[in-house]
Amino acid sequence: MDVYIGLDVSLATTAICAVSAQGRIVRDMTAASETQLLVAALKQMPRVKWSL
Repeated sequence: MDVYIGLDVSLATTAICAVSAQGRIVRDMTAASETQLLVAALKQMPRVKWSL
């Protein structure tokens, strides 16, 4: 299943939402807008393989 991730970034926090190709929300979360914390949050997303 393809998963698309959208980010809504502000200075303090970033809203993260993963949506399936069919338009269903797979997961949504909020993380602090700091690089390491965003990477950690994104790694928790289902069915996403990361190569960092």
